[in-house]
Amino acid sequence: MKFLKELYEDAKNIKRKDPASRNILEVIILYPRFSHISIS
Repeated sequence: MKFLKELYEDAKNIKRKDPASRNILEVIILYPRFSHISIS
């Protein structure tokens, strides 16, 4: 569960820093670097 919490926190941080993102789910699904980091 710690892993999922860290991924969620990373997605939240990306959303906060990127004004073009609309929500956290968008970051998780559509951002290539985020999905690459979460899979690696």
